[in-house]
Amino acid sequence: MSGFLELLGLPLLVCFLMVGILGHIGIHVLKREIIFVDIALAQIAALGALAGHLFLKAPHGSVLLSLCAYGAVLVAAFFYALARRAVLDFSIEAVIGISYAVAAAGALFLLGVGPGGHVHVNEMLSGSILWATRKDVVVCAVAFAAVGLCFFLFRRPFHRVSEDYEKALREGMHVVAWDFLFYVLLGIVVTVSVTVGGVVIVFAFLIIPSTVSAL
Repeated sequence: MSGFLELLGLPLLVCFLMVGILGHIGIHVLKREIIFVDIALAQIAALGALAGHLFLKAPHGSVLLSLCAYGAVLVAAFFYALARRAVLDFSIEAVIGISYAVAAAGALFLLGVGPGGHVHVNEMLSGSILWATRKDVVVCAVAFAAVGLCFFLFRRPFHRVSEDYEKALREGMHVVAWDFLFYVLLGIVVTVSVTVGGVVIVFAFLIIPSTVSAL
């Protein structure tokens, strides 16, 4: 019994943690019409980690490598927030798609520059949820609890911006700041989740529960 819990208990617990936070964020993602933002942020985080590995010689699993990944996500969050405010003629989803393509191309270029980087990118994007450890559970629990607390504290401005961006702008809200905070929190959750579960699982947990609830 203990062997069974050790084999499947930890991965199942990580899944519960991920679906809890991603399911809630997915509601905002659907309302904002940014369905593929998690894939874009995951690719951007992988690009940052790859750059840290190649140029800063950061080993896999190091704090420096994580900082590089989160730094790239921070830049992307600022870019998305500004783009949403500056570009009102077409959907922000187009900007997200372009950023994903640019990040993927940048990753391919860096893979061609330095050997061994594909291993780090593959591990970061594919995940290994069946081999989740107690450390993964603790990291997910702490990160998701902190992000969940932020979403609870700032639920009203987040809801107003997600419901009607133009109306929130007309009412004088600092939409760029709230959008930036939203993308930063989303980026943290996506980066942590993708490292453990992979892109496909994270995308499913982000979109499917919120879509079912919307129906």
